[in-house]
Amino acid sequence: MASDNFIEADQAPPAGWTQDSDLTDVVKVVSHQCTGTSNAVGGLIYFAASSVASSQCVITGSLSGIGPAIHCDGAGNGYFYSAGGALLRYDSGVPTALAITGSGGTTGDTVLINRSGGNVLALLNGTQVMSAADSTYTGGHPGIAETQGPFVSVNMWTDGAGGGTVDEDGDFFQFLQAA
Repeated sequence: MASDNFIEADQAPPAGWTQDSDLTDVVKVVSHQCTGTSNAVGGLIYFAASSVASSQCVITGSLSGIGPAIHCDGAGNGYFYSAGGALLRYDSGVPTALAITGSGGTTGDTVLINRSGGNVLALLNGTQVMSAADSTYTGGHPGIAETQGPFVSVNMWTDGAGGGTVDEDGDFFQFLQAA
């Protein structure tokens, strides 16, 4: 299981993460949270030590364009669940909306994106809120992406392999899966 609570010095990208070469807006650690910056291209980091098709994190700021990503390949490709309520596919850094809910999570909510067969699923606090049939990308790594516009922050990231992780206080929190 890969996980990161971003309990480290402020830096970009966080230790153990790789910045995507196409989505180059800086995703960084600030005050023990992973956050993006406002830029016209968006940003993506991925955890190269994992190839799990699942990514989960907890929103720690106001809602908008940051959240978990899967199938990240370092060339601007993959899927992203924006905490603002959109399920996106990136192709060479260009976003395509696969599903939009019109509402997203708020501070303290857990957001998850994963693959189930030929579908990409988005879950909010364990409840599936969006899905899309799309098999464009099936390899790559889990990550965190942020879109242009206002940014928020996330913490307690995991790829979910092994069932959960430990938060910064040492408490176990359960990895959420689609029913």
